Amino acid sequence: MYEVYGLDTLVAQRVFERFNIQVPINLVKKKINKVTLEELQAVLYLTYKEAKKIIEIRTRKPNLSLGDFFLEMDFDSLKIERLTLYLY
Repeated sequence: MYEVYGLDTLVAQRVFERFNIQVPINLVKKKINKVTLEELQAVLYLTYKEAKKIIEIRTRKPNLSLGDFFLEMDFDSLKIERLTLYLY
């Protein structure tokens, strides 16, 4: 709710107070060294350009860890936190 464009944080807090989220989203994490370009494009927080760059880095350096990818991409801590929901 806090990431909805234009939605005030006070409004989001009132929504959480009034409604109960009962079913958590079941996200399936993908391995960074195996994920396809199409799968990377499906990740909400990655642009096409970033997804393509990940594939290019992986082609040059096939055994990088997720943390190494994040360093190569120069992502900020918030983006890293979000991406770790989708990738490992």
